[in-house]
Amino acid sequence: QSFQLDVTQAKTLFQLLDLDQSNDVTIEEFIEGCMRMRGQARSIDVHILLYETEKMIERQTEFMRHVEKQFEDIRGHLD
Repeated sequence: QSFQLDVTQAKTLFQLLDLDQSNDVTIEEFIEGCMRMRGQARSIDVHILLYETEKMIERQTEFMRHVEKQFEDIRGHLD
């Protein structure tokens, strides 16, 4: 059985398998990763991930705006 991944997804698959970010995939990481990814993702799971990702992007954007404003305030005090 295969994961039916496109060749262009190889890097992402490697990153998913390389749990300790050592740029090497041990046999243990490979087996554990394959076990995690087996089976079809349910539509609800995909939608939950999309939702959570959108929320995280929104929070990150708000944080970046806040930091930019703080830097502008600091620059204003230095001038």
